[in-house]
Amino acid sequence: MTKDSPPAAPSPAAPARSKRARTRKMLIEAASAIIREKGYAHVSMEAVAARAGVSRGSIYGNFRDRNDLIAAVGAERAPRVFPAPTPGADLRTQLRAVGKTIAEAARRHRDDTIYWSAYMTYVQSDEKLKRRAAEQGRMVRKMIVDAWSAALPPETMPMPVETFVKVLTTLTTGLIMAHSMSPDDFGEDVIVAAFEALAGPEA
Repeated sequence: MTKDSPPAAPSPAAPARSKRARTRKMLIEAASAIIREKGYAHVSMEAVAARAGVSRGSIYGNFRDRNDLIAAVGAERAPRVFPAPTPGADLRTQLRAVGKTIAEAARRHRDDTIYWSAYMTYVQSDEKLKRRAAEQGRMVRKMIVDAWSAALPPETMPMPVETFVKVLTTLTTGLIMAHSMSPDDFGEDVIVAAFEALAGPEA
């Protein structure tokens, strides 16, 4: 654009994208409310659309089907924790830092674990949703494996990096859930100690 050119008109697609994002958020919040009150079994596309005050066409314009909506709620409410390494630090220091990050996430997401635990339970009853969740888990673990592989040489790891990341992510899930149930028993000191233990005894 030259100095004398008129300002470019906003793209017509921008308001549409913004409206779609707002509608999607409303639908996820409506589904979350139904889950909190009645559980995942009572979530239907029609019930969520009615709760959000949108048309049937609007909900199907944002989600392919009920499973797509439920997966979106699970993703939205799950703690967004990526146990990534700290560049330049040794393994024990890295794990201590991860523990502190997970402890903070556990505190921040304490009220969201009801959705997360209910989602994980519900997934067990639906094979398609279970396969989808498993594939998403593999994709996330692959990213974490790549990050840890770049940060530390394999000989400094206590086990193969793929196994290490499976242990790391399972520990993350378990400790966040344990903290939500009993925060006084599973505080930052316990969470940090659990991750630091993966480094083995101090020399």
